[in-house]
Amino acid sequence: MSTNPGSFIELLRATTKSEHSALERTPMMASLMNKDLSVADYTQVLLVFARLYATLDPLLIAATQNCQVLDESYQYHARLPFLQRDLSALRKRLNSSLDWQPATLAQLFSGRQDPSLHNCAQAQSLTQEQTLGLVYVIEGSSQGGKIIAPRLAKQLQLTNNTGLSFFHHFAFQATDWPVLRQQLSALPAEGGNQQPDQLIAVQPQPVCDAACSMFQALTELMAQPQTISA
Repeated sequence: MSTNPGSFIELLRATTKSEHSALERTPMMASLMNKDLSVADYTQVLLVFARLYATLDPLLIAATQNCQVLDESYQYHARLPFLQRDLSALRKRLNSSLDWQPATLAQLFSGRQDPSLHNCAQAQSLTQEQTLGLVYVIEGSSQGGKIIAPRLAKQLQLTNNTGLSFFHHFAFQATDWPVLRQQLSALPAEGGNQQPDQLIAVQPQPVCDAACSMFQALTELMAQPQTISA
């Protein structure tokens, strides 16, 4: 699907390009494309995502439901159940215990490009701009699974039932990203109301700041391996 070159989503892509690239360059994310990737390496990546979504899922479910800019055709779906399913299968394959704790809101959002994000998240009162920035990163990043999932299926002999459901579902089965992309593409990059008869104004800079903050949080989490013990 093409997008308006002056659209909000194109502005987001350009503004977050550096942070997105930094995330992809982290050793843990880069390992997913490594021919020497092991099941333990892959499990480390899923543990990071589990830490993230254990905290983000309830926050974003509530925030997206309250975001007036998003219409009812978009719904954020929790990621943690898929990760728990995959980690359970991988724990058996590795014959190991997987010790992890949810990331705290301070770990995720304190000291980020959006200085108010941490306090707003703590108060369960994300602004509509913060909500849009966060879900843009989450839903857009899921599309990497279209490349990652087939590689993992072949290299590590994984299926949806044995550790691949997270990457596969949100890349190939969920329709959340196309719906969100369409709604973001309809927003003007210079800000203002979405439609002439609407009173909902969206300011671009806070959305971009929240999106950059989300990429920064993911990059830091990817530098914190979790324990896999026998």
